[in-house]
Amino acid sequence: MMRASLLLVALLRPSPACRLSATPDAYSHVIHELRTALRSPSKWPPLSAGRQRVVKGCDAARGSSMVIVRPPALHLPVDGRKRRRPRVPPSNAAFPALASALFELEAQIQSCATLARGCLLPRATGGSSCCCVNLNVEYTPHVNAGGAAPRTASMLVTLGSFSGGELVVEGEAYDVRYHPLAYDGWRQLHWTAPFQGERISLVWYTPRTETVEQRAAAIVGALRPPVRLQYRERTTDANVVAEVLGARSVYAGPRPHDPRWRDVSFAPRGHVVLDVGAHIGAFTVYALAHGAVRVDAFEPEPSNAQMFLRNLEGPIAEGTVELHQAAIAAHTKPTAPLLLAPTRSDGVANTWRHALEGLSHYSESSIEGTAASTRRVSVAVRPLFGEMGAITEKTTFVKMDCEGAELALLGQMSVGCWRNVRRLVFEWSFTKERSMKAFSRVVEQLESDGFVVMYEGKHNWEAMDTWPWHMDALIFAARDDPQRQTL
Repeated sequence: MMRASLLLVALLRPSPACRLSATPDAYSHVIHELRTALRSPSKWPPLSAGRQRVVKGCDAARGSSMVIVRPPALHLPVDGRKRRRPRVPPSNAAFPALASALFELEAQIQSCATLARGCLLPRATGGSSCCCVNLNVEYTPHVNAGGAAPRTASMLVTLGSFSGGELVVEGEAYDVRYHPLAYDGWRQLHWTAPFQGERISLVWYTPRTETVEQRAAAIVGALRPPVRLQYRERTTDANVVAEVLGARSVYAGPRPHDPRWRDVSFAPRGHVVLDVGAHIGAFTVYALAHGAVRVDAFEPEPSNAQMFLRNLEGPIAEGTVELHQAAIAAHTKPTAPLLLAPTRSDGVANTWRHALEGLSHYSESSIEGTAASTRRVSVAVRPLFGEMGAITEKTTFVKMDCEGAELALLGQMSVGCWRNVRRLVFEWSFTKERSMKAFSRVVEQLESDGFVVMYEGKHNWEAMDTWPWHMDALIFAARDDPQRQTL
């Protein structure tokens, strides 16, 4: 852990050069335990991969962060039945006294109106299940991964000897040094203002505990006719349903109030949509429910395509949806082999990682137990651009999730190839192309065609040469009328 000795000094003897405020008595126990913990820097974990993505400079050495769960760590899922204890992080065993002190402090804050305040929503009563301790971490604009338990919020407070370092929530800066703030870290865009000195932040929160299968069942159960969606149980269909049709779809666009660009709507209302990688139809259902006038969908995998036809039977009959059972690819061959993803190690059938040969996450050895006839299927192929391309003069919104095929497709771009497209959302397969230069070239090409390109790590990931994480990223691009390009 970096600069642990300086943090210890900051807690023991604050620097007169930094802004100070009186330390409330409620914090004395936590400060005492933090002093003790900081004397054992080897026990502090490095920043996780998920946190590195949203830390300034993406540098694992820039501070430290650890999660401590409420002792004893027993979660009750939404159905009220007891489940096995969640994994207790090593931090609990390393710092048991600090763990107790953190949740005692939360209880004191909640019981004292002069210590607690809310940001755009009330702080829920009752204790949190987790507390994250951040040491000298400057976060870039982001929302928390995952989701919160119902009727709960995050609460953050800072301590130490520093200047700056406000918590910025949806563009408004809050002084949180010994002034706790409640906010929704999963919905509200937030980040850390630049600071000098030694800054510690404590964040209490309760993550949701229902499984993705429970979430998918609830989402589908809440759909009302004529909207409907069937999915296959014990498959990754549930993941798609939860991501696309949840409370806020992953395709809903960047969060508002981001200082890096002006707010832009990615609602499909009024658009003619191209859905590349349509799967079982979740995004097409989402687009129609949000006002799309037409959807042209492409899905090459036969069983997914059959589910799509069943789910969109009505709109297909009405002529507002058309399914093309084909892949979109950069080459000119009329057909190509599609490599089917193997079942996951937990027995869940993988329905969303099928990829054109040469682009699969999986090697031949990973599917040795599968019959050769079921490992591959030959599928029709269409280009994205040009006279025979999937993008027509009427297309105004493009969504692409095609398991690596986008790498070569976007490499074929030329000025004007997007025709009348005004909104573009695509997953960039960093796990298949880790060069940040390759990604930056695509961003520059889109910008040269009038698009404003938006993604979580804008002006931050560019500091890296190579993508270091085992995850991909969703990219948004928008422009006004392509003839004016004034967005």
